[in-house]
Amino acid sequence: MGRKKAIVAMRKEKSALDLDKDWDCISTTSSGTTWTTCAEEFDRKDDASDNFQNNLDQLFEQRYSTREKALSKILQFLRTDVHTDECAENSSTIVSRCLNGLKRGGAAEASLCAQVLGLHFISMPQPDEELLQEVQPDLQRAVTGTGEVRVAAIETLAMGCFVAGGDDDVTIEIMQRLRSQWERGDAKGRATALRSWSLLFTSLSALPEGSVVEDLLAQLARLLHDVREVEVRGAVGEAVGLLVHCCGLGELCTREANGQGSIGESDQEADVEEDEGLDDNGAGTEGVQGDGHVCGGDKKIASSEEEEREEDMQGLGGV
Repeated sequence: MGRKKAIVAMRKEKSALDLDKDWDCISTTSSGTTWTTCAEEFDRKDDASDNFQNNLDQLFEQRYSTREKALSKILQFLRTDVHTDECAENSSTIVSRCLNGLKRGGAAEASLCAQVLGLHFISMPQPDEELLQEVQPDLQRAVTGTGEVRVAAIETLAMGCFVAGGDDDVTIEIMQRLRSQWERGDAKGRATALRSWSLLFTSLSALPEGSVVEDLLAQLARLLHDVREVEVRGAVGEAVGLLVHCCGLGELCTREANGQGSIGESDQEADVEEDEGLDDNGAGTEGVQGDGHVCGGDKKIASSEEEEREEDMQGLGGV
């Protein structure tokens, strides 16, 4: 998919930039000083990598406080830079220990584990669909939980699907799970579910059917009417704006506001006007300008774009 290629290209560019930075520190700008700075930089990276390995080892400790401290350090390490090599080499350890903490740890440990998994997804050198399949069941169970664990699980599930989702069927399944969380739990969890759903909507290869869009807009309108929390209302508004923009509803709303009727009615009126503008030989008489250019081309282009949009709307089921 296009987003996967973009992510891989960004990582390659990042690696190239890092290599350039390493060589830049071995420049000849001064004698001795630059070499010292370069050595310090490499030592710093080696120390960080060693600490990362030590923190991974501490995830096997029995004391939950030790594991939580190690997870916090791992989280900080993954946030500071793109550590592709470290994540690829230790993927099985990271995933297994995080899933174990997500299932058996306390609220703090489970939340940290979910966050580490999310950063691990975007740090891998290539999108890994098998990794998503491995963690999806446990993340989906955590999505139905409460508090920070629920929020972290929702974000990681959406992030993993966005990066590693293989096809629309997997994406739609996760979107439906997120949609089930729009009206349950605390405000932060509901807002996170709404924004995560919107993120995955942008990754679909085809638009949902018209009836599905109508159902979505009806639910979102109900939320806007019933919900008082500003955070949730903001997320609902973002989802509505996304649907209106992606499904071409803005043009429809504009036409109805101007009293021009629906898109279909406008196209029919344009066809009637075009037929009335033909002479006995079938040639247009009203559509020719003084400079010889023929008017009405914009109508045909708009009609063609509308036909393509309707074809796309048939591509997907419920989301």
